[in-house]
Amino acid sequence: KPGSQQARDIERFRWFSDGFISMDPARPNSIIDVRYSLIPNEVAALWSIELAPDAGRDDHVRFVTHRENASRRMGDLWRLIAGTGE
Repeated sequence: KPGSQQARDIERFRWFSDGFISMDPARPNSIIDVRYSLIPNEVAALWSIELAPDAGRDDHVRFVTHRENASRRMGDLWRLIAGTGE
């Protein structure tokens, strides 16, 4: 809702992300920073904010990091750098 703490948090996240934000197609109620992804040719954000539809006027969004399978993904990144994978 306009004027709520979550609305202010979204604006702060937009500012921090220099406007490069998007709704997360994989996570309902989440907004991602599309600038950073572990794999450069994917949109798989490293962090996001999650809104609570039932939040009170003074409730903040939740900041979430996305580092699932980071070890495996680093292998994918290295294969891209080395030219041995897609």
